[in-house]
Amino acid sequence: MKNYYEVFWLRELAGGALGGQYGGENRVRLDELPINETLAGRIRALSPPGADIQLHLPYLTHRERLEWPARQLGLAVKSDGGTRIIVGDESTHPYAGLLAGHRLGGAAPIVFQHERVWRESDWETVLRPMLAAHQVAIDPAWKPRGPVNLKWVIELPSRFASAWATIPHRRDARFLDQLRGVSTSIQMALRAWLPFQYFSQTERYRTRQFAHPYIVYGFLPPHPSRRKTQLTFHVLEPAKVVRSMGRFGRPVAAHIRRAQQRMEAEQIDGRSSYRAEDAGELVRSLHCLPRTFASLLSLEAFTVEEFVRFASVAYENREAPLRARRLVDPGLKLLHNLRCRLARSYGGESYQNLANLILAAATAGLVWREEPMTALQVRVYITEVLTNREIRSDARFSYANFHSLPALLRSLIRLGPLRSSDLAHLDC
Repeated sequence: MKNYYEVFWLRELAGGALGGQYGGENRVRLDELPINETLAGRIRALSPPGADIQLHLPYLTHRERLEWPARQLGLAVKSDGGTRIIVGDESTHPYAGLLAGHRLGGAAPIVFQHERVWRESDWETVLRPMLAAHQVAIDPAWKPRGPVNLKWVIELPSRFASAWATIPHRRDARFLDQLRGVSTSIQMALRAWLPFQYFSQTERYRTRQFAHPYIVYGFLPPHPSRRKTQLTFHVLEPAKVVRSMGRFGRPVAAHIRRAQQRMEAEQIDGRSSYRAEDAGELVRSLHCLPRTFASLLSLEAFTVEEFVRFASVAYENREAPLRARRLVDPGLKLLHNLRCRLARSYGGESYQNLANLILAAATAGLVWREEPMTALQVRVYITEVLTNREIRSDARFSYANFHSLPALLRSLIRLGPLRSSDLAHLDC
């Protein structure tokens, strides 16, 4: 028996599913799709006979469409064991961020994945501090031999996703109280991951007008939320941002020294333009909020506002039957908007999949009072490329309770086990 396929492309999802249609009108046969026979055969092999299949194909840019005939041969094809088949790696699939919209109903966990091969010299300067900031325990004496493949899996269990269906009314005093946790969590997730991914390519330090804002942004504390209705920094109020940058000299100097080490190890020109003693001047140069720095602040403000809107929609659907399912459409719209804004604002890699991280972090921030340090599950897989030896570790934490802001600063300055008693001695 022949199968019919319900095809999901990113463009169709944005234009159809956001209006409540989940693609039921594009029911086609496999030979009607622009795929070669080799790929079609692999899809047929995973298709239950006679069933209607949800086929998720990657959305392609104009250049990728021109290369599509050749690209098909290297794509992974996998099934969920039922009637859903995904072409391409779901962890980096352009559609993965929007797939998470379905998970807002609590049917499946929200998962962010990031994988990259790093140089051996990046272990002490980049990777160990990032692992320490996420409370991932790695033997301090262990050092890789050669390049390492580091895979992150940050997961929010499905039981937390339904918290959006219980959000109070926007005029209720509890609304902003809960959204403060969401805002802090989003800000800290962006502080940790945007600079981390941006500087994964060391040569980006050469372009100082872009590199300097990312350096300082990574150390910026979350908005203090002293004003009840303001959850993030505002580019039209630079004085508040400048006050938050008051004692950044020491951590920025430490970052500069690590940048020099990385540039020297990779023989990248321009390392002489970075001097640790100029850290204060670097910070002061951003007091006027140059364009790149302002765009990062605008990105987080936009992100938080999107979740405020989503929370209002969630309240309106509180009495609806199957209320969690009613959040799928606004959830998809939320993630679509985040992906578009990340594409415009962020110059790093894998910006599309960051939408999953933001969703997981924001939801963990919503429940942080009940689950202050256990909402997010972090799994790390470190593999030595030359020996294929693997180390695994895991941790539980929440960005909303991310004392890892000072903890991150401390781990960047002096590596070692993190203790809460150390936080009071930081000059940040």
